[in-house]
Amino acid sequence: MTLRVRFAPSPTANLHVGNARIALVNWLFARVRAGRVLLRLNDVDEERCKPRFAAAIEEDLIWLGLDWDEFTRQLQHIDRCRAAFGRLEDAGRIYPCYETSEELEAKRRSARTRGRQPVYDRAALALSGLDHGPELQDLLPLVGWARAATRLKGLRA
Repeated sequence: MTLRVRFAPSPTANLHVGNARIALVNWLFARVRAGRVLLRLNDVDEERCKPRFAAAIEEDLIWLGLDWDEFTRQLQHIDRCRAAFGRLEDAGRIYPCYETSEELEAKRRSARTRGRQPVYDRAALALSGLDHGPELQDLLPLVGWARAATRLKGLRA
């Protein structure tokens, strides 16, 4: 089995030193072990992702002397992602998140101040849209959360 590593930047801005570092480490790891490098642009945020940033990321990687064996864009696989989401939903493993971004960020901050990793507490399992009042129901984004998704079998398309 051939080793395969991935570098998946979001083309929402130019490549920064942190991304370049990860790309270099992944590239070195793969090349030392005769592996393959996949460049996958994580372009699902269609509002923020720009073609000029995607092109700039590719140019910067080439300038750094980093090449790749495979190239893809996350949007090319969005149908597979939606199908997997549908299977999770059908299995009862998806639930809506009615918490606001501010509430979720407050939970993350609280965990960090206690020296803990910010792990989601699954509080939305006990909530409904009415818990925030009817005036907010249409404003809150419906986010799917997977319950124990890693334990489910047969989800790969």
